[in-house]
Amino acid sequence: MPQCSFNRPAAMMQATPVQNMFLIEYMPKAPDAYVKVYLYGLMQCCNPTLAQDSLEEALGMDAQAVAEAFVYWQAQGLVSILAQDPLRVEYRHPGAPATLSQGGAGRYAAFNQALQQALRESLGESGKARVFFPGEMQRIYDWMEVFGLEEEAAILLIQHCLREKGPRASLRYMDDKARRWADAGVLSGEDARRRIQFEQELQSGAQGLLRRWRKTRQATEDELALYQKW
Repeated sequence: MPQCSFNRPAAMMQATPVQNMFLIEYMPKAPDAYVKVYLYGLMQCCNPTLAQDSLEEALGMDAQAVAEAFVYWQAQGLVSILAQDPLRVEYRHPGAPATLSQGGAGRYAAFNQALQQALRESLGESGKARVFFPGEMQRIYDWMEVFGLEEEAAILLIQHCLREKGPRASLRYMDDKARRWADAGVLSGEDARRRIQFEQELQSGAQGLLRRWRKTRQATEDELALYQKW
């Protein structure tokens, strides 16, 4: 079967269709940078020849800022984030229902903004991005609704886990830590800061002991618990 495509100069002369619904209903309320990300991604969807270009480089944005934009459009129902490493996004019809519960998204709007800012601060220099899918966000909301963590404590926990494990830190790891914090009464932002300092000192002490045994890996949770008993 023959495979046909435009070369790059021809692709540059093509047009990208933008529905009036997007221009009227979505664009006026969205941050300018998010609109740029949406439109550039739409152009890549419509012109596969140009899809190999780096969206981040073209727009002068880091990976986390681009991911943040797509999280916003996912909440609006215009895209679905299918994978995050590498980031893979599927565009949807503007009339499709939002994938993220608007109840949760609306109730935690300020928290979501603070979380995105925290992710930018934590990952900006690394060039990596971290996206939380709708089901994961609901689990994070449960930390506050079920475990009783304050919003600041939840954000500090996520930042702490990213420092420990990197951008690929699993939600299960974060969820287990949130449960342990709640069981230990670590609920406020101030509680979280003290707990993080304690865990860092514990990790440092355990690492020193492992180095004496000529082991360079990080201490496991069981080893940390054993070191704490000592």
